[in-house]
Amino acid sequence: MIVNAELPVKTLKELIDLAKGKPGTLHYATPGLGSSQHLAVELLRTMAGGFDVTHLPYRGSGPGVTAVMSGEASFMMPATPSALPGIRSGKARAVAVTSLKRHPDFPDVPSVAHTYPGYEVVSWYGLSAPAATPKPVIDVLAAALRKALANPDAVKALMAAGMEPAASTPEEFGAFIQAEIEKWTKVTRQANITMN
Repeated sequence: MIVNAELPVKTLKELIDLAKGKPGTLHYATPGLGSSQHLAVELLRTMAGGFDVTHLPYRGSGPGVTAVMSGEASFMMPATPSALPGIRSGKARAVAVTSLKRHPDFPDVPSVAHTYPGYEVVSWYGLSAPAATPKPVIDVLAAALRKALANPDAVKALMAAGMEPAASTPEEFGAFIQAEIEKWTKVTRQANITMN
């Protein structure tokens, strides 16, 4: 989570306290209605007992980060690669990471879960195949992916882009996807988010 550098907050708790103390005065940027960043803020609002902020949907993370840097938006929860330019320029400040543990690029920035236990929102990428793909083919693809993610050069390149590589079994990945569907369906319903 990044905030405009001139916003008088240094922690997530201070941001939430400001939002609760001045309802409707803070604006948060997202790359669009129903985006993962939009849902991440809605999940935080639920877990923090509710607070009134205005959603500013942009056409992508880049314009949202630019809005935070300029002060047009107060805060945003972009993916790490999108957040880095604003943080490095000093026009945005990281107040929390949305993974359960601290991010290697921001070892001094606590997780949202530090303040709101159980909160976790991460951007992720995965390899999928059509449902009818034979298991032996899935196993070969999974083994190739695990091998690629064990390559130190690949790991270094992914980490340089702000990503943390992690391999799992096809079954673990399927269970993860199902849990994500259930989690975000609940958030979408609670926040009454509908797509136009």
